[in-house]
Amino acid sequence: MSRKTQHIAAGWLDVKSGVPQGSVLGPLLFNIFINAIFYAIEASQVCNFADDNMIYALSHNAGSMTAKLETDIYNTLKWFDSNSMIANPSKFQVMFLGLTMNQNLTFEINGDVISNSKEVELLGVTIDS
Repeated sequence: MSRKTQHIAAGWLDVKSGVPQGSVLGPLLFNIFINAIFYAIEASQVCNFADDNMIYALSHNAGSMTAKLETDIYNTLKWFDSNSMIANPSKFQVMFLGLTMNQNLTFEINGDVISNSKEVELLGVTIDS
């Protein structure tokens, strides 16, 4: 019986990627890993807290802002895919502030349509326009 077979028989499995949840080094290793996401963002800004990421952009023109966000959302999703991560589109939120907040702007992200709203929830806090 090989060493790998012994581990599987004993209930152990090889970890090919990731960090065990609840481990002491898990948060530090995840932060080191996720910091590379900043290289995928070109035209917008990104804020992250643990596994919550927020991409935002500023512009005087709604079309320009939408183009920036769509480009960087695409780049981020591509980065997620190449790093064996999966984004959850059901948690995507969009809020426009300023003159565009009354416009009905939408994003199409991998077939999911995300519409702007007057409030979003970020880390358990509701932020309104």
